Amino acid sequence: MLSRALVDDGRFIAARDTAAIAITMTEGLCRFAYLHRHRAAAELAIGDTTAAEHDLAMALSTRNFMSGAFGDSASIVLGRHYNTARWSALVDSAQHAGTSCSNDWATP
Repeated sequence: MLSRALVDDGRFIAARDTAAIAITMTEGLCRFAYLHRHRAAAELAIGDTTAAEHDLAMALSTRNFMSGAFGDSASIVLGRHYNTARWSALVDSAQHAGTSCSNDWATP
């Protein structure tokens, strides 16, 4: 939530770094791929489409992803940086990473 607020405030580098910390803290856990969406928003605002492309693919790897502008079309969001083959490979890789998460932390 803080990362999103920082993007809204125009503090894109702080937003990216905040999302990165949250991603690191939740690594290996399920249902946190949406954090990549927040980092992608900051990366796009900064102009780092290469990093944003990876984070968008990670965000799309979960079925709990709330679509909106990032979910509608990678080609529109990424513009001239969009490459169909690279995008497909990123999404496949992200889906594999998403299925390897662990629900063990939620078990009492």
